[in-house]
Amino acid sequence: METRICDFPHCKDFNGNCSVPGQDGLPVQCVGSWAEDKYYFLEKYLNATCEVRRCFTDKGNAVFIDLFAGPGNCIIRSTQSEISGGGVRALNREQAPFNEYHFYDILKVNIEALQSRIGDNPHYCKIR
Repeated sequence: METRICDFPHCKDFNGNCSVPGQDGLPVQCVGSWAEDKYYFLEKYLNATCEVRRCFTDKGNAVFIDLFAGPGNCIIRSTQSEISGGGVRALNREQAPFNEYHFYDILKVNIEALQSRIGDNPHYCKIR
């Protein structure tokens, strides 16, 4: 794997992803440190809504939708650390999981990377 050197905004390729692939060799999005806050609050929300979501999960209609899923992993520019995106975090939850997951992205390369990262998940996943 290449040594990661982020020279934002020049690190991005023609798709808007980082020109250096992630640890698994797949595309990643280069993001600012704000992403850590964003995912912190997503995790807080997912934890806070576990019991309410469980009521819907039992009926089969708890759905997670990510309209801007990206490739599933991100690189924090300032630290060069690789982290999971919001959809991957939601999908990997064990406590009160969703019944369905719908991931969308405009770039085929991102959809392919996300599909590769999540693999065959026991939950119903639609990736488009």
